[in-house]
Amino acid sequence: MKKLLLLLVVVNFLGCRTAYLPDTKDVKEFFAQMDNGILSEKKFLLINKITGDEGEHKHFKEYYARQDTILTELEIKSIVKAMAGSHKGIWTNKYFDSAKIVSKAYIDSVTKQNQNWTPPAHYTFSLPWFSNDNKFAVLSFEHYCGRLCGEWSVGLYKKVNGRWFFVKFYDVIFS
Repeated sequence: MKKLLLLLVVVNFLGCRTAYLPDTKDVKEFFAQMDNGILSEKKFLLINKITGDEGEHKHFKEYYARQDTILTELEIKSIVKAMAGSHKGIWTNKYFDSAKIVSKAYIDSVTKQNQNWTPPAHYTFSLPWFSNDNKFAVLSFEHYCGRLCGEWSVGLYKKVNGRWFFVKFYDVIFS
């Protein structure tokens, strides 16, 4: 019985150590500066589910990182590790000053009330996956902006003199 209890404690401890949940301050700072502060200038709708595909880290490692000439091997490994252990959860206002955080059900209900069945403009975000030195971050996000208007992307951001700047898209779809 003692061995089983010890085994459960060790498994639980190791499981907790691999989860990726960056510092709240770092995440808030990143989003406040993203796209030169566009998200902090006005209220925007954000779907409350933190996104991130289970296989996204594998795709990043096997495809995007191979063609990357900006990140070091250590930075790539740390970002892949962050992606693999990424926290699945719900966004809260502690990360955003100007977001109206809503559920997907809310978006669906507003869409049904609209004569054109057009959802309101909204975003979904993954956690920013920071490099080990906190100089780079990768973010997956979607922005729906109306009929035939949307964006899905995986982008690289770099911190320069304490400010986050967009560097490049690894993958992007615009309509």
